[in-house]
Amino acid sequence: MRDGEARPDATRIGDVLPAAVGRGSAELQVMVVVFARWEEVVGPRVAQHAQPLRVEGDTLVVGVDQGVWATQMRVLSAEIASRLSDLTAGDLRSLRIVAVRG
Repeated sequence: MRDGEARPDATRIGDVLPAAVGRGSAELQVMVVVFARWEEVVGPRVAQHAQPLRVEGDTLVVGVDQGVWATQMRVLSAEIASRLSDLTAGDLRSLRIVAVRG
C-alpha cells in the first residue's frame, strides 16, 4: 500500500461516529455532516475565515476571524442555512455568527 492510499477495510470516522456515541444525538449527527461538507457548502474562501463551532438546537454557531467576515456571513446566512438544512434533513435552520480570535 502506498502513502496516502486508503486501506480497503478502512471506515471513515464520520460514517460511524454518530452510531458510536448514540443514535439519539441529533446534534452530533448534524455536526458530522456540517464538518465533513463545510467547505463544499460555503466555498474555500469563506471556509478560510469562518468555521462551524457547535450546534445549539436547530442553530449552527459559526466562528469568524474578522469583522468583515461576520458581515459577509450574516449576508449569506439564509442561503447557507438553506443548504445545510437540505443536507441535514431540516435539522439545521439558522446560523449564529460569533467572533473568534485567530
